[in-house]
Amino acid sequence: MNDTSPTIKQELNYYELYLLDYLRQHKFPQQYDHGLVHTRAEEAAETYEQERRNGHPTDQAQELAVSALTRGLHHSQYDILLGVIDTEFENIIPPLLHEQLAESLLPFMGKVFSIYNLSDDDFALSDGYQNLHDELTGAVALYLRQHGIQ
Repeated sequence: MNDTSPTIKQELNYYELYLLDYLRQHKFPQQYDHGLVHTRAEEAAETYEQERRNGHPTDQAQELAVSALTRGLHHSQYDILLGVIDTEFENIIPPLLHEQLAESLLPFMGKVFSIYNLSDDDFALSDGYQNLHDELTGAVALYLRQHGIQ
């Protein structure tokens, strides 16, 4: 049988496994980009080795390697949308349904997210973060109203 589907058949290293878990947990679309995962894992391993050669302790070298691994991946659309639902709609939507609602709405929020640079590691500290939060709050409220939930 000749299976050409993109699967991970080779042995994954620590950084690849770490990044895959991170991307899946936070529902980043990059979780399906095996090239990105492999490249980032190689960069992280090189960072770790370089930092150890520079005399940094193991834990500091590991911290810098993980920072290189997750650079630009600190703000997932899913997490931001879930945060909006958790804070702004906690009295309307039962907490057990927050994750389900976020997953359902995420594909429809692309336009809202498209004007913000979530890859900026300092995005949460910017005015844009509050603007995005406000826009998502309005979009979720509109969706709930249109579907007779609010």
